[in-house]
Amino acid sequence: MRWLAGLGLAVSCHWAVEATPSSHVYRGPAYAAAPRVLAALPVDCRNCTGRQLDAVAMQTRMGLELAGYNVVDTELVNAEARMRFTLTKQAAAGTDNARTHEEITDVPEWSRLPPGQQQQLLVALGVDGVLQAAITMGYSNGAQYQQTVTMRLAVARLDGTIAWTADCGMLTNGDDATAAMIERVGRCALDSEAAW
Repeated sequence: MRWLAGLGLAVSCHWAVEATPSSHVYRGPAYAAAPRVLAALPVDCRNCTGRQLDAVAMQTRMGLELAGYNVVDTELVNAEARMRFTLTKQAAAGTDNARTHEEITDVPEWSRLPPGQQQQLLVALGVDGVLQAAITMGYSNGAQYQQTVTMRLAVARLDGTIAWTADCGMLTNGDDATAAMIERVGRCALDSEAAW
């Protein structure tokens, strides 16, 4: 019976251990001349809520700005794309504003523009690189209640050359709230690149 009590204590201690994120940083060929003005692309996460996506975008932007980067958020890039599209449509339509407003029903976002126009828009905004953030969530094989959360931050020049990537992930026992896990791996990824 004693061994059964010891097993119960060992299992309960295992579940009480707080998970620690682990990180990996890669410095790419563009690291020495890394871009400093970044367009933040939308956060890629299939299982995140809108609030979680907004929180990750804000956390990433604040962390990189504290590290000396200038981050142009997705909303500003999309607003500039809409304004340019509207001006183009108005110029093509002439002076008839009523007809122009009828034609402008599907204003494109930056992500829906052809690659050449995407790059032109970013250059016009003074951007010299892009920031990509991706979050993956899942469950560990064979482990009931163990959840994994991984975040990848990547900074690349406009020509696609990688400056750096930071991956950070953690495996928990399921007691941690998903939002807290996302915040911890995000902080880990930001801190890892800055300290490396």
